[in-house]
Amino acid sequence: MFSKLTLVLSILLWITPAMGVHSATHEENKIKKEINNLDRLYIRLSSEIYKTTKLKPGNTYTKIKNIKSLHESISFLVEKGNHIKAIQLIQYHNKLIQKNIDDPAIFHFLELLLDHNEWNTANSLYQYIKTEGDKSLISNVKFIFSRYYFNRSNWKKTLNTLDGIYDDLSADNGHYALVMNGVALQNIRKHREALKYYNKVSSESVYYHYAKLNTAIAYIRQGWWSDAHIIISALLKAQPSSEKENKEFINRLYLVLGYSFLQQEYFREARESFRNIQKNSRYAIRGMLGIALAAASQGDNTGALNILNLLQQKDAYALPVEESYLLLPYVYEKLGQHKTAAASYSIALDYYQKRIHEINSVSTNIRITSDALSTIKNNTFTINRNKIDLSQKHLVLFINNLKELERFKSITATTELQNKITSLITKHHSLLKSIVLAELKKRTGYLKSYRNQAQYGLARLYDNSKQK
Repeated sequence: MFSKLTLVLSILLWITPAMGVHSATHEENKIKKEINNLDRLYIRLSSEIYKTTKLKPGNTYTKIKNIKSLHESISFLVEKGNHIKAIQLIQYHNKLIQKNIDDPAIFHFLELLLDHNEWNTANSLYQYIKTEGDKSLISNVKFIFSRYYFNRSNWKKTLNTLDGIYDDLSADNGHYALVMNGVALQNIRKHREALKYYNKVSSESVYYHYAKLNTAIAYIRQGWWSDAHIIISALLKAQPSSEKENKEFINRLYLVLGYSFLQQEYFREARESFRNIQKNSRYAIRGMLGIALAAASQGDNTGALNILNLLQQKDAYALPVEESYLLLPYVYEKLGQHKTAAASYSIALDYYQKRIHEINSVSTNIRITSDALSTIKNNTFTINRNKIDLSQKHLVLFINNLKELERFKSITATTELQNKITSLITKHHSLLKSIVLAELKKRTGYLKSYRNQAQYGLARLYDNSKQK
């Protein structure tokens, strides 16, 4: 009988919460630790670089006398892609900013600093605000810093910074803070407590659907399938599908719902959910595999074959496509086409062996240089057509630091600082190589598992034919 491993792998890989709840492996935790170490080195170097590249007296921007003009100048520079100069303005006009800490521009300045990880300048301003600002101002600044900690998966500091600030935030920021609190609690395994925060998010909030999806997935992980299905169904009814920004969220809902139905063996419902995923969605290929699994489980083998053949015409190195090579011979078996099934198992074996060899070759010869950034598109690193997902927040921030270091090379005059930048870039390249190798190793593990199942399927067919 066909192994359920493929389905289980699919579920583990694709049913993930909306805003970052993720059970990290030992390897991922090790990489996060190394990223944090490099982050500290980056912060130290960034501060040193900005101190040595201050605005020179006589520069037009040094003559700014009021907070409104400063805000306008900084906004203009950011819009033109020159955030480094914008940060230099913040540093130069530190006293002007301190005299106007109640001005809303302060929030923009802090967000700019933290978005580009200029921590020391941001923290210096934060400490001044904690001393001189009122409770409402301090709470709103804490909210900005909580997002910084949240994006770095620093759950303890996220929770500490969020504590006691909700009443001082705008409605949208308050709801966002509640969702962050829930995610942080889930990541330290306090799932029931997290649900209390999700439930506080108003149905009128733009973050309501994130809170509910995270709630549904928390239910799924605890085996409360019916409750999760009710939530997801309600979300689907409430989402205006005409709005472009909602389309992928809706597709994701259908994917989660489909795989949860599939795991519960509600095959008709699963199939219907997967069919609702749009063809141009990033989740389309995963949905296609789901339809094939549901169809095969229903006994609609012809339908399963049609989908699997279509799937194999897609991106050859997408995991659902690679899984389809194992599912195809199983369907042929169910149709009684044993010779075709045997041939299909042989094709799968050859395919998996070839892919394992390819990945081993890539892993052996991988080189990460300054050109690496040009191969990262939409948080995906591509090497020999193998796509490495870098969309997890800590990886995105790691890449952002590397981009900033490359920018610093063009503004730093001293040889000493250039050498420090080059050294830190090299360390980032080394860790990026480790990240890519870890992902390739993970993919090889899946492929070896599929290859072993294909070997077993072929051996079983051979034994059955001998017995006849």
